[in-house]
Amino acid sequence: MAVETSTKPISSSDELKQLASSLERTLPIANRIAAILRQQIIDGRLKPGERIVETRLAKQLQIGQPTVRESLIMLEHEGLVERKPNRGCSVVKLSLKEIDQIYQVRLELEPLAAELTIENRGDQEVLRIVFEEMKEAAKNADIESWNRCDLRFHETLWRISGNPFLERTLTQVAVPFFAFAKLVYLQGPPIDLASQAEDHARIVSALATGDRDLAKRTTREVLLGFRQFWAQVPELGG
Repeated sequence: MAVETSTKPISSSDELKQLASSLERTLPIANRIAAILRQQIIDGRLKPGERIVETRLAKQLQIGQPTVRESLIMLEHEGLVERKPNRGCSVVKLSLKEIDQIYQVRLELEPLAAELTIENRGDQEVLRIVFEEMKEAAKNADIESWNRCDLRFHETLWRISGNPFLERTLTQVAVPFFAFAKLVYLQGPPIDLASQAEDHARIVSALATGDRDLAKRTTREVLLGFRQFWAQVPELGG
């Protein structure tokens, strides 16, 4: 006698929440370790150039070394860590030349993101919300909050462009720069956050006009200014 099995679809909100919770709990260990290390790099707890020793981390976490290696490979693909022959992995540390190369890419793709935001009717309100938080951080001279908001501002712009491939490319290229920038900001001389907030305001205002050429041109001009700023940072030999 055949046994009937239920094919009833999951439809209730409670059932979906339970499934989501179950999926979150079963997220591979390597992914969870990568997420923790990623946040420590972005927060500056793991500093640029600092080595990440696989054997030591595996022992601390009481897990196998292959799992740690898998996590580091994920971060390597994101550009947050680098692996060198006979030296293992370390948090990415950028030279002035490398920062300039990152800006070469951003100068081409980020203005395009601004143009596509208008073309695809991206949600500019979410960008304005982040910008208001940036202004508050600048007003309070809160460099840590500023750095978080700065990354979120640009990540939001990339996302609302409506082109996931553009967003993915800019994330891989630019996120390591923001992680490195935070340490430079914290250890270097005071930064004129008010002036930088005004620069970001120019992007927000240009997008609000609905003029694609203006948004693209303004975003490029702002990035050129930031590029010049980094060329003059003493710690980088500029």
